[in-house]
Amino acid sequence: MPYNYYMSIREEVLLLGWSDCSAVLEDVAGRIREMAPGERIKVVFSNQDFAIDISAWCHETGNRLIDLGARDENFYAVIEKV
Repeated sequence: MPYNYYMSIREEVLLLGWSDCSAVLEDVAGRIREMAPGERIKVVFSNQDFAIDISAWCHETGNRLIDLGARDENFYAVIEKV
């Protein structure tokens, strides 16, 4: 039975609600700077437009966007620090 490496990775949840996208990106960047490579953060937000911003930000910074989706009335992104 192969090991599931993702189970050992700490996933922090950052609840942002409805905020200005640039302020949210600053919060995400600050949290990711404090993390070790391979750690993940789940960002939960209400502004659907932020999904475009977080995707572009991950591409620009080289961090991995693991998952992007919606649940109930919120949206989420799971980002892995590289």
